[in-house]
Amino acid sequence: SSIASDLLNAQFGPLLLFFIFSQAIPLFSEVAISASIVEGLYAIATQFVTMSFFFFSFQAQLLGHFFRKEISAPNAKYMATGRGLATVRQPFRALYESFAACCMLPGMDLAVLLF
Repeated sequence: SSIASDLLNAQFGPLLLFFIFSQAIPLFSEVAISASIVEGLYAIATQFVTMSFFFFSFQAQLLGHFFRKEISAPNAKYMATGRGLATVRQPFRALYESFAACCMLPGMDLAVLLF
């Protein structure tokens, strides 16, 4: 129990609650404005029950990793092709090479905490 709490504190720290609520406020605002406050609260409760805030922490880490990679390449810029968003199937090896560098260690830490 103390090992898990130390690991959780080292991995996420006291900013975890701030991060969770900062992810939940836009969702609540959007649903409350478009539907009702009750449905906004229901959406937030669904987020907490499904533990989607763990996904948000991985998403933020992944975006930071790729942003850091793009900034480190000099003269990198967006080239508009006019074709919209491309969706292709990639083999597992290519996906693993892309995402393992920044998400493997936190994923293993999370797995240890949950099991």
